[in-house]
Amino acid sequence: DHWKSTLVHYLRKRGSSLRGIFHLVSAEAIAKRRVLTDIDMEIAKLAQELEVEYTLVLTKVDNLKNKNGTWAVMVLRKFLKESGLFINHAVTSSIKTRRGRDQLWARLWSCVDPENPRWTGPDLLDAKEALDELAGSGAGEELAARAADLEG
Repeated sequence: DHWKSTLVHYLRKRGSSLRGIFHLVSAEAIAKRRVLTDIDMEIAKLAQELEVEYTLVLTKVDNLKNKNGTWAVMVLRKFLKESGLFINHAVTSSIKTRRGRDQLWARLWSCVDPENPRWTGPDLLDAKEALDELAGSGAGEELAARAADLEG
């Protein structure tokens, strides 16, 4: 509880001067619970209230059956939407496979140097939305090609 209150106090006090919040959550825990913990929800809500760039980082995706973590992101998006929250950026990551490393660096640098167009690329949620749109349009070949790009 002390850790939780310290973190919440810090975010409330410093939130307006922060350029970004990187919130690390275990993809394994999401796969089991299908929801965020209370403290995770509080952090997401605070970031939204403070209007700070918020990046949810799903860690340890290599330990999931679905190794790319897209399922965990979909579960989280649905849960957060039902909770009235929205994730601007989500990155799936793995230290073992180095998955998400480039996206994390790009997100970090976009907070440090937001005017530099080099750091503003699509993230996993943007890609998922584009794939959903393609799936709905019946463009099967293009959908398969985009999915292969995401895997690669």
